[in-house]
Amino acid sequence: MWRKALLFGLVAVLAFSFAFANTGNAISEDNSSIGLIKAKMENNKTLTRAEKDLAWENGLIDDQTAPQPYYNNGLREDLDLTFEDDSDVANWGVYDGTSGYTTVAQDPTAGVGGTGALVFGDGGYGFYIKRPITATVGKSYSLSIDVMTVGWDTPGTYDITLAVEGLEATENAVSINSLATFTTITITGTATNASGYIKLEGSNTLAANVGGTISATIDNLTFVDDPPYLAEGFEVWPPVGWTLDPTSGDGVWQQGDGTTHGPGNVVEGSYAAWFNDYDYSSGVSGTMTSPALDFTAATAPRLVFWYWDSGSSDFMDVLVSTDGTAFTSVYNTPTTVSTWTETAVDLSAYAGNATVYIQFSGTSVWGMSNPHLDAVSIEEAPTDPIIGLSAAALDFGSLPVSMSANLTLTISNVGGGTLNVTSITPVSGVFAADLPNTTVAAGADQDVVVS
Repeated sequence: MWRKALLFGLVAVLAFSFAFANTGNAISEDNSSIGLIKAKMENNKTLTRAEKDLAWENGLIDDQTAPQPYYNNGLREDLDLTFEDDSDVANWGVYDGTSGYTTVAQDPTAGVGGTGALVFGDGGYGFYIKRPITATVGKSYSLSIDVMTVGWDTPGTYDITLAVEGLEATENAVSINSLATFTTITITGTATNASGYIKLEGSNTLAANVGGTISATIDNLTFVDDPPYLAEGFEVWPPVGWTLDPTSGDGVWQQGDGTTHGPGNVVEGSYAAWFNDYDYSSGVSGTMTSPALDFTAATAPRLVFWYWDSGSSDFMDVLVSTDGTAFTSVYNTPTTVSTWTETAVDLSAYAGNATVYIQFSGTSVWGMSNPHLDAVSIEEAPTDPIIGLSAAALDFGSLPVSMSANLTLTISNVGGGTLNVTSITPVSGVFAADLPNTTVAAGADQDVVVS
């Protein structure tokens, strides 16, 4: 009988589909969030931040490589262009303008550090060229471009500007005269229209030809619709605008690749921030404080970060201040976080403040592992529910015939609204799932026993 049971034993891997509702729409197996994400990944399509989070949580992305937090992610960038090829050239033109003589070409070595760039030439009949962009009405936007100009050295006589046109009632323009070396230009605003342009416009200099004496060169163009209040991946050290206390010696936060008594890797990019609990004497403290953040227009901001610390009794304290001097603790990490883990902290109590500082504080207990921090961001909390699963599949291993086993699947709501789960349907009738509750509140979990 046992031999027969072995012969008919099976490796039971649970395959299932979800039907869940928020606005009355049922989503079946083929059209589930996971199914759509898999399809996009198989076809090399870009995932949204929420999709990246869900993909990571369900094992579709390497289990030690979390999605970028804005992201970068994820981060919800509408445009992130480095012009290493000519694929964006066709997007630049006159559109509704009056002049069509400005030339555009991709140059593989004209950019920052000898990388690719777009070079615009003055055709001799007025300099005018632009590119379409879209934005969310009522939300902020941010444009950043590295720009260099040649020949426009007499502002007032021969002006040249970089502008965001059409997103607001008044054009948002910045002078780019006399930029002999690449200079990062940033333009921010709040969209009152859903579409507009990035525009370069200059007076007639009577010069011609790309690469001649008159040109405007752009590189590293990033346009973000509804950007986060903060996005820090610690790829530059010290992080721009942040304050380290102390700045050196015992207690200082450092930049690393995760290999110094750490997780062995980082969440995004090449580096993370870490506190040397392993070497600092017990009781030694150090802080990292963000630049001032403007929460004037915020409604439900939340801090999101990834954290690792495999043991000992130390923890990281998260503090907030509205004046940069008096800080209030709003969250303490657990003392043991053995895998990179994403944490969200509600900052809605600080909405409306024009100045907000975020501080991360470590205190050594002379422990055996070093706390690591990466992919820090602050954005508005999502308003819709987002389903998360503890596993993409449940493996029951080998079971003899007539034997049964139970495994637990955890459904998480990592979004904002209430998640309504209408059914869990195993693909095979061999399995059954016990769903105690059909609603999962924002930030809550629901365990489902599968047998």
